Amino acid sequence: MGASGAFSAVLNDLSNLPQAVTDAQAAEAAATAAKNAAETAAASVTAAAADIEDLKTQARDIEGPSLRPLAQVQRARTGKFRLKFASTSIGNASGSGYRAAVEQLKRIHGDAQTYVVSLGGFAGSYENTVNGWVKQPYGGPGFVRLRGDSASTPLTGTALDAAYFDTLTVRYSKELDGGTFGVEVDGVVVGSVDCNGAQGYQNQATFTVAKGIHAVRLIPPASGYAYAEFVEFAVAGAAGIEFLDGSLGGSSLANMVTVRAPSGAQVAGIAIGANVGLDSYFGVDDYDMAVLAHIVNDAGLGAGNLPTFKSAVDRHVDNTRKLGKPLLVVVEAGAHYGRTVDANHATFVEMRDYLLDQRRHSHVTVLDWHGETWLGDDPASVGKTIELYYAATNYNPADQSYSGDFTHPTQAGYRPLLAALCITFGIPIPRQTHPAAVAQDAAKDIPRGLSVDRTTSIAGVATQFYGPPGAVALRALGTYQHVKDGAYVSPAALNNRTQGVVDALAASVTSNKWGKYIDYNAQILSLGTYVDWAAGERMVYTFRVAGAVTVRGSGVNGTRLYSADGQPFPMDGNGRSYFRPGDVNAIDEEPYLISVIVGATAGNGYFDITGRVFGIGAAKSLVPVLAPAAPY
Repeated sequence: MGASGAFSAVLNDLSNLPQAVTDAQAAEAAATAAKNAAETAAASVTAAAADIEDLKTQARDIEGPSLRPLAQVQRARTGKFRLKFASTSIGNASGSGYRAAVEQLKRIHGDAQTYVVSLGGFAGSYENTVNGWVKQPYGGPGFVRLRGDSASTPLTGTALDAAYFDTLTVRYSKELDGGTFGVEVDGVVVGSVDCNGAQGYQNQATFTVAKGIHAVRLIPPASGYAYAEFVEFAVAGAAGIEFLDGSLGGSSLANMVTVRAPSGAQVAGIAIGANVGLDSYFGVDDYDMAVLAHIVNDAGLGAGNLPTFKSAVDRHVDNTRKLGKPLLVVVEAGAHYGRTVDANHATFVEMRDYLLDQRRHSHVTVLDWHGETWLGDDPASVGKTIELYYAATNYNPADQSYSGDFTHPTQAGYRPLLAALCITFGIPIPRQTHPAAVAQDAAKDIPRGLSVDRTTSIAGVATQFYGPPGAVALRALGTYQHVKDGAYVSPAALNNRTQGVVDALAASVTSNKWGKYIDYNAQILSLGTYVDWAAGERMVYTFRVAGAVTVRGSGVNGTRLYSADGQPFPMDGNGRSYFRPGDVNAIDEEPYLISVIVGATAGNGYFDITGRVFGIGAAKSLVPVLAPAAPY
């Protein structure tokens, strides 16, 4: 190429330079735009993630908690699943929604057949002295324990003298002044428990015996003090739900830190060491799921209790996290503390917010029972809340004053809690709300035509089953929960044991939409000689009733009443065992079923029933563990 050609090429390149610069600038602008778009997209992703978390929280607020942390409960189908519970009188009440949920869990997943006796409430009171053993406040589950010394006599009583088990566990405390007490089964000492040492609660001593019904005694120490908390009767290898109840009326999280003052005949407690009380609940690896339902009584202690409340919640959350256990926190319905005029309203609100904030922990599920039942802060909404969920009366919207109980909910108030708990556990919501009704509700809709008159066996134990058409099916629980057959409780008589009531109901002139009924007052039912009491046979009676009902054993010839899981019912002041499910519904509402097992040491004993009765059935069995079940 000549000089002119080269020059022309340079001129040509120079003429293209402005376009190149423009292209470069455009590329740079495009790169900047792409960078900005990427940063915007990243910010959008972050914002979207935050929105998703907000939506999750809102969904939990609206539709209930995540089921993920609580799915473990399904393990109860193949092994024992232990629920450990801390709550106030709202949870401790015999009709509470928590207890109803436990009964429904047992119905769905089986009953582990563990019978737990709280020695703090032994012999019907938290303040009485029993055989020289005194009640004492402490900082562990139940908040009251038994203290025995050398002046005490062996501890016996209804809850200990006829329990069905092969595994006996004694929960006890250690204190610096502790001594050693003995454990006796059927008159034979099986071991001892040493209560001496650095303070600690929920220690366990376990003893095994042959499966059967046994009598247990605690032998007082020769020196020092015995500190006994609970006695547990269990069947080894049983699958299903076990409920460890550490609740007490009037209790608070503060009582896990500072010992309660004694009341009645109680003796003064011993100061609680740092975290000893708190750690005895959920810091001990003796449970599969923790349930914490404390706020109302803590709010009642005022703003000064806020630091203690928050640190206690933190400790429970931390302990369950370390042990890898799910924690279910329930914000109790705040009742009168929900009113903006209440002196402790602000304290309650701050405590509630603190509990709700625990949802940030992956192992914690929070149920906002207060949010489900509080209809609003305005005076009219407060009045509507009382009307729907509480028994308080004489509400005055002007100053929001009231008369009666605006703390403990009615059965209607427990209903939203029961529904939320069942959704949380992934089980059906029962039609009934009272625990006694839920426990018996499984036998309600059994189809007709289950006629049977035969002999069969459960787990190798021969058992007579009777029942003409219309019989109600029962099946065994716990160890026997997968057995397809069961006892049959008949509306007709077994050797005339129930014929008098059957005939009277047929002739009754009183009825409602649920059928004919009789309002009985201590109606006597004779046991006769139909069963072989010496061989351990028992009668299983099932009644269709409504409203409040009481069944009492006579005490004649050792007549005793047992629950459907084979455990003895308590004794009244006249030495008669009794069963009182409570006012599970109004007397004119749908009837429900109750079942009692009756035992005696000889024939011709008797028991009686008081209440509205629509039907009766009976069966005999050698198997001491029988309870209603769903139809099959």
